[in-house]
Amino acid sequence: MIASLAVSAFACLLPVQEQGKLELPKQPPPMFAVAKASQDGKSIAVTKSQPSGVQTYTVQVPVTRIVKDKDGNNRAVVEMRTETRQRNVSRARMVQETYTTMVPVKKLVKDKDGNEKEVTVNVPQTRTRMRRIGGTPPGKPKLHPLAKCQFSDVAGKSVTPEEAAKRLKKKAPIILLRKDQKLESFYRVALNPQILLVTLPVPKPGKPPAGANEEWKPLEGGDGFGKAADGK
Repeated sequence: MIASLAVSAFACLLPVQEQGKLELPKQPPPMFAVAKASQDGKSIAVTKSQPSGVQTYTVQVPVTRIVKDKDGNNRAVVEMRTETRQRNVSRARMVQETYTTMVPVKKLVKDKDGNEKEVTVNVPQTRTRMRRIGGTPPGKPKLHPLAKCQFSDVAGKSVTPEEAAKRLKKKAPIILLRKDQKLESFYRVALNPQILLVTLPVPKPGKPPAGANEEWKPLEGGDGFGKAADGK
């Protein structure tokens, strides 16, 4: 009997699981951050986590285009174009990379008439390099008006800005949600029931940069994280 009462009391401390079978999340995990309310309780300083495994790098890509030679004949010319790409890595570390790059080399060849002409061919070369990947530091704290933020608990119940200010007198972890974003049931069960879910105000569009033409338009559809909806 005593054991049953203990189990029941412990269950009351856990977040309420939504009805239905618990499933693994289908969406990426929510963004985690740290927040602290100002002394006057009118704003919160939010330090967002950044994807430490995102690395930007450049590659040389061969591109073929058709040009006319001095005799007016079409011929294929291969040129190297630099492209900037991103990739996800697990954590910060030094790694040795072995990669293959195509190096353009010019050489003289004879055509069907026996005339020499200069052509460019791509020759593969294998190279090795040491690279540091990942390890992006967290961003700087940014102030947001408390009255313009939306707060709720893990169960989805709204929390007033005044109550949020009391709970954030000391630095505490929070979950950042975009406008109209819902927290999946998996996270509602897994997260600490005391954590706050916060939707930050969408920043106002900036002024046109100097020299912008009449067709310039600010980004629309911000997600509350300071980015456009497409992530640019």
